[in-house]
Amino acid sequence: MKTFKVVFSFMLAVVLYSNSFSTPNDNPPELSSNGFNDFGVTGSYIKLGIDSLGFIADYDLGYGLQYPIGTEHLAIGWWGDGYGVGYDSSHWYFASASYSNNGFNFISETDLSTTDDYIVEDVSQTNDGKIQVTHKYIFPKDKKFIILTVKIKNISNSVLNNIRYKKITDWDMDGTYHYDYYDYLMNSDGLPIMMAWETHYAGLALAPGTTATYIDGDWDSYWEYGVYISNSDPEGANIDGAAVFIFDIPSLNPNEEKTYTMFYLLGDSKDEIIQNYHEASSYLTSGSSIQNGKMYGNFTIGSWPNSAVVNSQIPCSSYPGVNPIFTMNWVQNYRYNYIVAYTLNSVTCYDDPAFDPMKPNVDFDTTIATLRGMMNYSTPVIIEIEESDGGEPGRNRDYVHITVKDMSNTVIFETDGMVTSGSVYAMPLH
Repeated sequence: MKTFKVVFSFMLAVVLYSNSFSTPNDNPPELSSNGFNDFGVTGSYIKLGIDSLGFIADYDLGYGLQYPIGTEHLAIGWWGDGYGVGYDSSHWYFASASYSNNGFNFISETDLSTTDDYIVEDVSQTNDGKIQVTHKYIFPKDKKFIILTVKIKNISNSVLNNIRYKKITDWDMDGTYHYDYYDYLMNSDGLPIMMAWETHYAGLALAPGTTATYIDGDWDSYWEYGVYISNSDPEGANIDGAAVFIFDIPSLNPNEEKTYTMFYLLGDSKDEIIQNYHEASSYLTSGSSIQNGKMYGNFTIGSWPNSAVVNSQIPCSSYPGVNPIFTMNWVQNYRYNYIVAYTLNSVTCYDDPAFDPMKPNVDFDTTIATLRGMMNYSTPVIIEIEESDGGEPGRNRDYVHITVKDMSNTVIFETDGMVTSGSVYAMPLH
């Protein structure tokens, strides 16, 4: 709870509501009493309430995120799970339960649930008709995590510049709104998780392949376009905190969109939060991922004087005892650097329809992984790598995207494109 931002608002601003809501399940979601299309469901471990504007916690449902069921962590005090979007360094729109709705129109809410997963997609637009925001929640019924995919789309007729999206989650753990313990796990564990805890543990995390421009554990200035990072890593401090991830997009053309993926994680310990991060990472690929393969790479990307030579072998599993091989020599503006990775933090292997490795003995072609290693034998770094096998020869067929960051999440090196020599190979594990 942020005491100086408490808002006693129990109704969203009056907006135009359309109804695309459908319920294919035998156990339908709860609907709030106001007739709006809010979405409430209960799984084996978690009870989840989502407002029709796309944030967690709805006043009419009366709950937000409970684990164990009956123990609330978001709909307490200031109900502050929410989001904001803006552009041109000034225009700003924000919505959460307590803050209410500042500038969004509801477009639709669609239940896409399956036998195994509760899935809901909420679409909203800024009231100037420029930006459409889609929040899609995937909640596996028997798991302790929720996957959130956010799409930011330019629906105007002109280019939009300096787009910014902020995601805020005000954890109030175990039904109390006093201080909680907060820690960002990048330095300690190499994982982009802003974790909070009292008796139970929760986290807001960036999925593999998703990078935030700024990260804060102490609120930022979520209510406005500007950025004010006051505590990017609380390091276990007992604070009145909130997890904030900020994503900057330099520009979007008309009908162009950008996608980000995050996880809500629940558990009884830090170890379980980390375990659930890995499970959620694997679940990204339509509910399952390949576990018995590996991605081998021996290639060059880019050209002199900005190029990288990589030798890698990344298994499709991040369980203990499964280790990667990754070395990279890169030249940037004629300066040589060397990286070796020694820990596989997370990995997902899956089949991307855009690539065909033309190998009958493998059922995946793309790997997204996060590794931890050292640069120039002295600087700890995080390596995010996406590799796609497009068949042989690999030159101009295989795709690679590599980002190297320091432990404060600052990008040191980034390159992407088709390999200029060598290949990426999707292979069986043995």
